[in-house]
Amino acid sequence: MLSLKHIFRFILWLAPGVFALSAGAQDDVRTFRRIFNEAESVMLYLHDHEKALPLYLILNDMDKENAHIMYKIGLCYLNIPGKKSEAIHWFRKATENISNNFVPVHDERKAPPEAWFYLARAYHVTSRLEKAIETYQVYADEAGLSEYYDMAYVRQQVEGCRLALEMQNDPVPVRETLLPETVNAFTENFNPALSGDGKHLVYTARSGDENRIIYSQRKGGKWEEGMDITPELGDPGMMVTSSLSFYGDKLVIFRDDGGRADLYVSCRNGDHWSPLEKMNRNINTRYWEGNGCFSPDGNTFVFSSNRKGTLGGLDLYYTEKDEKGEWGPARSLGKTVNTSLMDDAPYFSADGNRLYFSSQGHHAIGGYDLFFTERTQNGNWGRPVNLGYPVNTTDDDLFIAPAGEGDTALYARFTGEDIVRKGIYRIILRADEPASTLQLVGELRLAGGRRENTSEWSVEVSDTLTGETVAKVYPDTATGSFSLDLSPGVYRVVFRAPGYATSQQILAVRGDIGSRTLIMNTTLYPGGSFRGIPPSP
Repeated sequence: MLSLKHIFRFILWLAPGVFALSAGAQDDVRTFRRIFNEAESVMLYLHDHEKALPLYLILNDMDKENAHIMYKIGLCYLNIPGKKSEAIHWFRKATENISNNFVPVHDERKAPPEAWFYLARAYHVTSRLEKAIETYQVYADEAGLSEYYDMAYVRQQVEGCRLALEMQNDPVPVRETLLPETVNAFTENFNPALSGDGKHLVYTARSGDENRIIYSQRKGGKWEEGMDITPELGDPGMMVTSSLSFYGDKLVIFRDDGGRADLYVSCRNGDHWSPLEKMNRNINTRYWEGNGCFSPDGNTFVFSSNRKGTLGGLDLYYTEKDEKGEWGPARSLGKTVNTSLMDDAPYFSADGNRLYFSSQGHHAIGGYDLFFTERTQNGNWGRPVNLGYPVNTTDDDLFIAPAGEGDTALYARFTGEDIVRKGIYRIILRADEPASTLQLVGELRLAGGRRENTSEWSVEVSDTLTGETVAKVYPDTATGSFSLDLSPGVYRVVFRAPGYATSQQILAVRGDIGSRTLIMNTTLYPGGSFRGIPPSP
């Protein structure tokens, strides 16, 4: 039997190693806490999931069974375009160790009940819809939800999954074209703001850690290489394009001012833009004002805000110019358009009769869906219409810029490529419906009834967004009559005759009212020209 003396000597011999192991463990804890706090700061202050992800992966290497870290990794993947499906693995692992007493600190090793919700969300955005419905139900059953809003939101997500299944079985015909490299020159290009006349485009490009504001003009039927106008606008901060006025002379910018969003305007003079000017207090408040747009005549401004009095999160408001040209008090667009969830990103069609916007409500199939509402005969806005699948996906679809009356539009999508990860696309809605065609007929005449050089008269039609010539016809030499067919889109129609001024007209062909005929008679004059925007058929 060992004496107390021998035991004491053994402890003295063992102690340095024990103390060394303890010190090493303490170092590991300090390192873990430091990396955790750094990752949390990146998420909280920069909202940069791609930068936070490697830090959480390091923490996972340090503690392979930590469900809290698995949950954080899942959140990162769920917010990175092109990698959202990878979130499923991490959320599934996290749900194996859930705690209703979860505390979001570095030494918490269990995941919160919300891991079930985000697992369902990961299934949802990746179109694994049946699995998403099943998992949303698990969240509702096991998370112990009692608040009405949470339960209502979960039910809405389940409804969105079921609606998505229906829409995917009955897709809307769409033709989609990636804009050229002169526009999509950066890795991420998004929020395309298009002028109503189709000549000016301003969009946001992601360059490193900053957003850049890029301006492009369409000349000779083609988009020119974009110009970085960020320095002209002033201190960039976190700026994002929101909209352009009809003639492209006023740019609306959303900017994050220290955790509070405000709206700014820059005015164009030729190719140059003025420094940003903050919009007045009837628009900007101490709350969040996220996106806004001018009506075609410039006298109304519609914007999103979460100020007091909203139905839920963000609502859409409008303000009108007073007799001094200042923006007056803001008023809600009302319950027909606004929902108890988030309503954002308004954008007028060129004729002002449609308002496009994004919303989490109105029977959305994903997070945000794209909708439009049409002005009724009494001047109010009608019930919103979902643009359908595949324009809307099971992921967030946040922004669209209509051209003409909106059957042609621009939006940004994840491309799946490394060079241009997010690109700006031109889309034509209902592109495959054979009934959606316009027969354009008319007569080309010369002033005074002259009939000279009739064989050289021409009518040329080009797409206003791409500049491509879609049709060119030569009127009958005896009568000057012509006829051609056009699918939905926005076109420039050019009439020419040797020795006479060219006449141009912009024509918007809608795709939702079947086949029809439009008569367009034009007279050319020796010393003048005419440019007009006729009513759409």
